[in-house]
Amino acid sequence: MSGLFAKLDPRRIQWGATWFAFQSRVLRTKPVESMLESTGGTGAHGTKLARVLSTVDLVSLGVGSCVGTGMYVVSGLVAKEMAGPGVIVSFIIAAVASILS
Repeated sequence: MSGLFAKLDPRRIQWGATWFAFQSRVLRTKPVESMLESTGGTGAHGTKLARVLSTVDLVSLGVGSCVGTGMYVVSGLVAKEMAGPGVIVSFIIAAVASILS
């Protein structure tokens, strides 16, 4: 082996150091203070956004996400258990119903 492939030989790689380097690059963070200093306390485009979402808004967003995901799961289960070979027709009917709603 020569060149690049010699460096990639698994017998020669020190996996502990390689894993630590990979982990430190993936998990590195930038301090908030340095970000605020670089933008002058405003956003990336020079605007300052207000925090306007209340607790009710955030809870509603979370519940809506869970319910929406559940609808996809239920449609898959119904298609598997009840529709059988007519699953395509079942999804077309469901698509038309969702478009009309």
